[in-house]
Amino acid sequence: MSKSDAIEQEKQSQLYDLVDALVELANQATDKALDPGEAHQAMMYATARYGAFIVAASSESKEDYEQDKLDARNFYMDQFRQLLNENFDDYLANFDQYLDSD
Repeated sequence: MSKSDAIEQEKQSQLYDLVDALVELANQATDKALDPGEAHQAMMYATARYGAFIVAASSESKEDYEQDKLDARNFYMDQFRQLLNENFDDYLANFDQYLDSD
């Protein structure tokens, strides 16, 4: 394995660790006060807020931000749609295993 492959593999590992930590945080919130739908809403809001921050922080000016936000919004929506479809398909294929159904 090349050094760049090892770095990419480490980044992927860190990404999935972060995903697991965020899902665990949402699960903890549902154990305390929120129902799963409310926890999901909070995660979507956080994702939208962070996405807007990333675009704003990478823009050189307010005018650039205004120009960049449409392309970024389309990118984020396409990405979310793709990830949602992949996860729906994954749950369909593994429904009994993931939900421990009999």
